[in-house]
Amino acid sequence: MNINREEKKIEAIVRMKLWGIYGPTIEQFEKENLFSENRLPFGVCFWVKNKQLSGILK
Repeated sequence: MNINREEKKIEAIVRMKLWGIYGPTIEQFEKENLFSENRLPFGVCFWVKNKQLSGILK
């Protein structure tokens, strides 16, 4: 099965909603393609930089 990038994005959004991720974070991913990283134990989110994305966006 060949899944394109848009289908992966839709699946990611569905999963983020199921996991209860903060709504504005999901919205920024959906509309602006911004990725964030959650730092435990405080739950602080940081935007992932381009260098870090190189391994994610293949």
